[in-house]
Amino acid sequence: MINKDGKPSLFEAALKMYEIKYHRIRVETPRRNGKVERQHRTDELRFYKKMRMYSLDDGRKQLARYNVKSNNIPKTCLEFLTPNEVLNKYLGVM
Repeated sequence: MINKDGKPSLFEAALKMYEIKYHRIRVETPRRNGKVERQHRTDELRFYKKMRMYSLDDGRKQLARYNVKSNNIPKTCLEFLTPNEVLNKYLGVM
């Protein structure tokens, strides 16, 4: 990205300074992050479309309740375990 004055951004200057090769990818490419995109879609349907936020604090409370509920729903990508069960299994090994 070139700024309006024709200079590279600070990010690109740092990349050049450390000789890091960089290329952009399209945002929301399902081929690269399909599971994340599917989760965002289900969150959109289950939570954001139904949400009525009256204040920032109220929105945070609603999101916390939704996260508790969502983390107890079995997921196919986790072999029909809930995220909480996977976490407990992982912590039990440690």
